[in-house]
Amino acid sequence: MIKLFLENNELVRFEFTSPFTGETVKSIRGRSSGDFGNFPWSSAVQDLVKLLCGYSKDLKFSINSLSLDYALGKPPQWLLDIFGLLPSGRSASARLFIRENPEGKRFGDVTIRVNDLLIKPSDIIINSKEENLILSGRFRKALTKQYELAFKNTDPMSDPYSIASRAILHPAFKRYGRKNVSLILPELEYSYASSKRGIVTDSKIFDSLPNPLRVASNAPLMTAQSLFKMTARNYPINFDINYRYAHALEVAERIVRDDWASEPPHLAIVGIGPASYVLRNNKHDYLPLMPFLFSFDEMVGQVGKIKAFTFLQETPSTSLFYFEKLLSEGKLKKSKIVHNEPWDATKLAKDDPDFKAIMFFPYNEAAKISHGLSPVVVDKSTGTLSEMFLFAHKSLIKNKNATLALVAALRDSFYRIREDSILRESLKDEILDDKNYVYTLCRYLKAA
Repeated sequence: MIKLFLENNELVRFEFTSPFTGETVKSIRGRSSGDFGNFPWSSAVQDLVKLLCGYSKDLKFSINSLSLDYALGKPPQWLLDIFGLLPSGRSASARLFIRENPEGKRFGDVTIRVNDLLIKPSDIIINSKEENLILSGRFRKALTKQYELAFKNTDPMSDPYSIASRAILHPAFKRYGRKNVSLILPELEYSYASSKRGIVTDSKIFDSLPNPLRVASNAPLMTAQSLFKMTARNYPINFDINYRYAHALEVAERIVRDDWASEPPHLAIVGIGPASYVLRNNKHDYLPLMPFLFSFDEMVGQVGKIKAFTFLQETPSTSLFYFEKLLSEGKLKKSKIVHNEPWDATKLAKDDPDFKAIMFFPYNEAAKISHGLSPVVVDKSTGTLSEMFLFAHKSLIKNKNATLALVAALRDSFYRIREDSILRESLKDEILDDKNYVYTLCRYLKAA
């Protein structure tokens, strides 16, 4: 199977599963290191893309190309990178393509076609615009920054009282949530210093945790998934992560309404805005367990004056908290607000220069990459970090020692990821290699 990842009709990534060895090799345009090969955007590569795209639609498609013919005759490193080797050590490309009049030794055209005995037109997949966006170099760079913000530049897990106190002092929290900080976090977390510093004193206690431990997350929250994956890698905890929710507001609404498709999750992640909604409506079975990773909200739009805003407003949202914080600090004037889901906010900001959209990652990046919107600077900043909280079902918190161990394991994973940039990159790649996850995220980004 061959997967082509195109960006503006140019190849940015190539994946090939060999019919000879069954192995999959991955290559990206430009220079890279690690598990990826490299290829240039040369005339030979351009003709290869034309050949494969044409063949995917027409079994008899062929191409005349001296540059590609020359590369197939004397395979350069990039050709070895993208197609790999045969068991004999020869380039696999020698078997995959049929050259007619190679090197132009006879009169007539040099023609190249795909060997249809080894590759069928249906074996060639040209990725969607949204999947190309997620795997593009620009998006990966932005995602690296999100991991830096979540793990390296902040430490939301070391001082829970400070985080909770800062959250409770937020101007919007005073309007939408409880006003007593003692009601924000349960007592059990502070029983032992070891839990606070991410030290598990007895790993056998994990045997008493539910198996699997169900987690309600949301598709955009990639960093949280990496944290749970890291924890499962180091501790005998089996997480069942449901990342199919569009955003934390949906998770919060399901908590308050007790509206789960099947069994309720043991853990749920919500931002500071939705957390205030959950805390205000306390007739449910969840308590805040610990401060969690930070999320990032950004204001984007077309160049021009700020006259109106569009963002996810109901419940309330973290975007609303950001907006009201700017208002309370005198950095924005009261303006017209239109409630919209992130994808609709993108469209409105794209079509109407008077509107600026506030949205969280990765919707903000999709708006910038796919729709040409730009960051809007307010007081020398385009966005903000917002606290998130991990809520736990009361049935889980009843098992105090096991829950303390779980908190310690999550903290330990946080510190491990924070201290190791190579680990952060590998966890990021693991998320992007999860086809089911990428498909889910693409469904949301496609609307945008």
